[in-house]
Order: sequence, then structure tokens, then C-alpha cells
Amino acid sequence: MFKLLVLLLSLELPLFQLNDTIVCFESMNSKLYDYWSPLHYSYARVQNSRTPFLSTLLFLNGQNISSPVLGGTPPEETLVMLDGIPMVNPMIGYQDVSAVPISIIGAIETLHSSSSLNALPGIGGTVNFIPKSTPFSLGWSNYRRSLHFTVNPIHSLSVLAFAEGFADSFRVSMDGQDIWITNTYDQKTGFLVKSSDGRSQLLIVKRECGAPSPLGSIGSGSRSEFLEGSNIQRNWKDVKVSISNYYTSQYYKTSSSTDIHKTLFLRNSYSTNYIETGLSLYAASSTKIGEKILPSIYVILTPPYFSFHKFGLSTNLSIDYNFNSNSLTPSLLLALSYKFRGNLLGFLNLSRNYRNPTFNELYWPEDTYSKGNPNLKPEHSKNIDLGIRNINEKHFISAAIFLKDIESGIMWVQESKYYPANFSNVVHLGADINFAIQLSSAAYWELSLNLQKSTVDGMPYLYRPYISANSYIKSGPVSFEIFYLGSREERPNSTKKLPPFLLLNGALEKEVNIKSFITIFRIGMENILNVNYELTRGYPQPGRELFIEINFKKEKINAR
Repeated sequence: MFKLLVLLLSLELPLFQLNDTIVCFESMNSKLYDYWSPLHYSYARVQNSRTPFLSTLLFLNGQNISSPVLGGTPPEETLVMLDGIPMVNPMIGYQDVSAVPISIIGAIETLHSSSSLNALPGIGGTVNFIPKSTPFSLGWSNYRRSLHFTVNPIHSLSVLAFAEGFADSFRVSMDGQDIWITNTYDQKTGFLVKSSDGRSQLLIVKRECGAPSPLGSIGSGSRSEFLEGSNIQRNWKDVKVSISNYYTSQYYKTSSSTDIHKTLFLRNSYSTNYIETGLSLYAASSTKIGEKILPSIYVILTPPYFSFHKFGLSTNLSIDYNFNSNSLTPSLLLALSYKFRGNLLGFLNLSRNYRNPTFNELYWPEDTYSKGNPNLKPEHSKNIDLGIRNINEKHFISAAIFLKDIESGIMWVQESKYYPANFSNVVHLGADINFAIQLSSAAYWELSLNLQKSTVDGMPYLYRPYISANSYIKSGPVSFEIFYLGSREERPNSTKKLPPFLLLNGALEKEVNIKSFITIFRIGMENILNVNYELTRGYPQPGRELFIEINFKKEKINAR
């Protein structure tokens, strides 16, 4: 079965381990037994897109910020990870994933409804970005310049170094007029160090970028950032010890103000076969909210897997104690599976998830436009995931429906000023289908489709499309990708919508042997139709993009 996924995906499938510390994803060289875990899980390669579009995972872009939305839930309700490093920002609740160049990402894993599994933000679920292992890659386009390479300085470590630059401005056509979107520059450098056993990672990123206001606003600014994250796991006798952290330092400057925001997420955990316990620390130091610290203690109980005939049952109970609010929050997961004939697996997940308010939501000082709300209550949700998966030598198929029913959902509303408030009910109801087919030794087809309805107290949720679809096909050296995003609500209490759009990307690649390396040349075009589109109101995206890439893949086997 392992050879099948290598054939379909040209990568080893990183698996979700139920008993890992934070939702740790690993590449396995053995039997794919964990594939039968009854979880709403999907895996997809990043194809041609510089901004990946996946039907169930939407990236809301604007102001040099990109944050993922899984199953319609806000970014604050999604746990984002880079190769197992939790990218948790206690102040804003989510992390800007554009801080890491998409050129280094080879695949994306998604896991729905995950906060009950790890006592971390995950009402929507977990998104894990898997870096490429390409030894050397150089890219150029009319908007971007990118470089990354992987080296192995010592036997047990690998280093992925990267640099990327984005244009100072780009032109779009809006309402029949050409407009230059300025102050969009973005320059970042960094590296990711990883141990050969995959149990230790270190991330360092330095970034300089613009911070433009929405189209039509005269405000603009700049942002300097430093990011550091790590994840270390070790065994001590029968106990697994894990230490994870994520630190951000952001310096904002505009014509009228200067702000500094520093945040730290730190977790120390100890786990055995069926129990895990640890301490989580959320801290922030900001010119806006002052210095805030929120510690919590958690316990996760994972009883042994139970099976009877073709049925299987996994259970998980997490309990989190918040020192600031003196509250105890339990979360529960019941995951039932049934093995049909062959490799067909059915699964049903029933879970109760939660999210605590962010520091910004609680403590943002009252200014001209907004204010925080120290009386906010945590969000709680009842999640249902029901689906089937099938895999054989030529295809991978997954189909699922999901319901995320959130009580006391937190959203910013406007009265005299913007402020966060608990809503009585937020509902995300949808279905997603994913399949991959190896049509021949040289042809491959991948398709994902998402149908969804998201509401807040019965009213449509902003920017959540009712339909999105992505299709990728490769035949020999030619590949095409088509992405469709349906219309979505643009403003609250309004019938105005952002229009649907269709993007078409294409590429042509040629493999050449140069000395001791296999060199792959790729030339292609993103947004071939030069569509003008916005994912969120006021932030137009770049138009047609011509790119060239050179990848040194690996050494030839018979090299001397």
C-alpha cells in the first residue's frame, strides 16, 4: 500500500499519529496502518500555484497577510503548523502563513475538528505545511524571485534555506481602469533545520514588507518581522517529552504611528501510551495591549483502540484549565470506523471542541475605530464528520460531510465602534470530495470539490463561498490546474457579493541531465486568463504571472 501512495503522490505520505504530542505528522517507511485511523483527513500536493488553492482550504489574502480557513471557520479557529512546528500567535490568534515562501512547500495536510485531540485552537481543524526536499531550486517571475536549497551539513541534520522577494507594485484593471497597487513589497529570508528522524525542527525567518490599506484608502505602512519556532521530542524511559515554541516580533510603522508586538507560545508536555499532560504558556508584549500572560494546564486521555469484527472505535478526552479565567474546559472525540469490502473505510467523528478568546479580542484598547471586550466567553462547538475513503493501486478517493455548530462564536461587530462579541450560533455545513487517479505511467489527475453553507445567527458568513473546486492534470511534460471560487458575501446585512472567478494555470517541464545532477526546467503561467479577482474586499490579487523554475532534483545513481 505504501508503494501505491508513492506512485500517486510521488511523496511519502505523512501520517497523523493519534498519540503524538501536538498533532505531529511523520513520514513513515513502514506499513500504512494509521491510514485506517477514522479521522477526516486529506493530503494534497501544491501544484503550479504560487498561492495554493484547495477546495476545502481557503487562503484569505490581503495587506501582505495570508491566513488559512478550513471548513469555513475563521483563521483563529485553525491550528497552523509548519512541519510539526505550531504557528500559534496568542495576540491575533492565527499566524500569517505568507511569512514562509510558498515555493518551499511541497504538500499540505488538513485534519478537521482537532482541538479535542491536542487542547489547542482547532475548532476548524489543523493545517500542516510540508516542506520540499528539493536540493536546489531557483525561480523567477514578473512578480517574484525565489531561491531555496537543502544541505546536509552533518549526518543527522538537514537545512532548508530560502529567500524570496515580491514586486514593489503590480497593475490591475478595476472598473475598466488600470490601477497600480503600491507598497506591496515583501522580502524574506530564513531556514528550517530538521533532524533526520523528524523529531526536532527549528525555524528562523526575517521579513520586511509593506502594510498597505485596502483599495481606496490612503493609508499605508511597513512591517518588519522576526519569527522563531521549534519542536523537540525525546524519549525518557517510557515517557515522551516534548517542548514546542513559537515566537514573533513585529514592528509596524505608518506615517502617524509606530507599534511593536511580540508574542510567545510555549508548550512542555509529557506523555505515555494513554495519557499526556503539560503546560501551555501564551504571552504577549505590545504597545497596544501591554504585557499579558495566560498559562494553562492540560491533560489528554487516549484509551486503547477498540475493535470488534469490522468496527473500530477511537476515543479522546482533553481537559484544559485556564488560570486567568479559573475555568476548566473538557473536549471529547468519539471516532467510529467500519471496514467495508476491500480497502473501503467508513468513518464517523463526533467531537466537542473549543477556543479561548485572543489577547486582541479581550484587551484591545479603545481607539477611534475599535475596542476589546474583556467579558468574552470561550467558544464551544459540536462537530460531526462523516465520510468514506478508498485506496487501491490506481486511485485514492475520499468523500465526507461536516457540520461545525459553534456556540458563543466570537466575531467583530460594528455599532459606534468595532468590538468582538459572542454570537449565539455559527454554523458551517458542507461536503468535500477528493480523488487522485493514476491514468497511466505518464498521466495523473487530481480533483477536489467543496460545497458549503456558513451562517451567523442565520445570516450568511462573509467571504465563504458556496462552491469551490480545484482540478489538476498532468500528462507527460504538460500540466494544467483549474480553480473555481463561487460568489460569496462581501458585507454584513447586504445582498452585495464578490463575484465568482475562474483561474487557469499551466506549466511545461523538461528533465535534463547536467553532470551529476538531474535538472528539471519548468516554465509556465499563472492566471493565464488575466482575471481580476479579490479573495477579500479591497485587496486585488496580481494578474497574469509568467514564471521560470530550475530544480536540481538529485544526483544520478551512476554518477562518478
